[in-house]
Amino acid sequence: MNDQPAEPPVQVEARVDSDGPPQPLAFRWRGRRLRIYSVGRAWQEAGEHHYLVMVPGDQVYQLAFGIGTGAWRMVREPDDFGPPGANRSA
Repeated sequence: MNDQPAEPPVQVEARVDSDGPPQPLAFRWRGRRLRIYSVGRAWQEAGEHHYLVMVPGDQVYQLAFGIGTGAWRMVREPDDFGPPGANRSA
């Protein structure tokens, strides 16, 4: 049984090239369209492509694209990262 609340859906606008994973350009989250102006670290893990993206206001989000499903999901929002220099290990 999953005790976590369902995640709100995230819709991602992405550029898709024939020779690589999709590149996120913008996304709709909690009723707002956020334009991505910087894609930082990108990696693959557990069947997903993960991206750290920055939007206006210097807010960082982590998006994941399911390789098998073709669906996007929100992994982390700005508040999940904590203040700069904070130790987030528990």
